[in-house]
Amino acid sequence: MKRKPALVRKAARPKSCAEKTSIERLLVGCGALLEGHFLLSSGLHSGRYLQCALLMTDPGRATRIGQDLAALQGLHPDVVISPAIGGIVVGQEVARAFKARALFAERENEVMTLRRGFRIEPGERVVVVEDVVTTGASTKEVITMAKSRGAHVLGALAVAVRSMQDIDLGVPLRCLLRLPIAAYQAQDCPLCRAGAPLVKPGSRDFRRLQIQRAPTPRPERPRPPLPALGVPSAGVPLRSKREGGLPKRAKKGLPA
Repeated sequence: MKRKPALVRKAARPKSCAEKTSIERLLVGCGALLEGHFLLSSGLHSGRYLQCALLMTDPGRATRIGQDLAALQGLHPDVVISPAIGGIVVGQEVARAFKARALFAERENEVMTLRRGFRIEPGERVVVVEDVVTTGASTKEVITMAKSRGAHVLGALAVAVRSMQDIDLGVPLRCLLRLPIAAYQAQDCPLCRAGAPLVKPGSRDFRRLQIQRAPTPRPERPRPPLPALGVPSAGVPLRSKREGGLPKRAKKGLPA
């Protein structure tokens, strides 16, 4: 297979505190950062939850996030792979920025794999993209799967890393926002001991919580009613050209 030359991007400067704050503000503003008692996909419990899917509902914003993530990666990949389903949209946008192929991995018999005819050729350069990384378990599974197929994994990208500790994936992990959020095993969870109801993301209770915490939309300003068709502003019916048009006084806005 003919290989494209490796393109080296200029190393991106670290995100400033102001930039990190703006990303966190975006998450809060769109209702993507919630507080409560949540059961994470890793099985851990947490008092805060990041629903990055809400951040990606605006296509223009999603494209900008993909470009910002791509700028963190030094080498140009051939393929971008994301764990389904949370990483699919952000992975697509990162692939768009790189002009690379966008694939996603799914679980089959509890193992991450490629389905739907997706393929990685041996020697292809791969970047793994996630929306939120907590323990890094899913990301590491995708990295292992890609390497088993002969791919060269350049690194991993994420919108946010919420781990309290450094995560070792065997490849560099870069993100737009580090937001350390405590997560607990069920037997050690203080929220469980306090009797707080446990909510699983995606459940009916979780959707109800999202509605309660969603930002209140601004009321629209009332618009003045449009004039009725066929009637001028002075209230005089229009006449056809055969009828001689409007009277002179009506044209001036005066009573006929």
